[in-house]
Amino acid sequence: MSNVSPRAGLSLRLWIIAGLTVAGLGLFLANRLTAPGRGADPALPREDSLTAAALNARVDSVCVLFGIDPRSGRIRRAKEESGSPAKNERRFRVSPEFSTLEFNSALQTRLLPSGAQVIATERTREKSVSMSIVRNGQTVLTVVLDVRKEPQ
Repeated sequence: MSNVSPRAGLSLRLWIIAGLTVAGLGLFLANRLTAPGRGADPALPREDSLTAAALNARVDSVCVLFGIDPRSGRIRRAKEESGSPAKNERRFRVSPEFSTLEFNSALQTRLLPSGAQVIATERTREKSVSMSIVRNGQTVLTVVLDVRKEPQ
């Protein structure tokens, strides 16, 4: 038989329920205050403007990180159909051992605070990877990595 009176057992259960309720509420509020976009500052602050110079500087920084001389790339304006404005394209030669996937990931991470994203397309026949940098639904720059036996 139990030495605890029924009234004391009920009181203990109510204290446990109250404690669990307070703990659950505390966890809920902590999550609301730390979740990005919900009261706390997001981990990566969004930048409202991304100039062409700032965009090219970010691409240059990723190139340097991967051992590509940013000055070695060719720059051209690619014509768009249907009267859209021409887009800038930067083309670099890289060796077959070069990790285009890691480059793409690093570029995406570098551009994330500005609200831009990278959409990559591998062109097997041309032996190239084309990475379109898109912001607000518009392609603002394309980076092309030509995979060749002898880089420049």
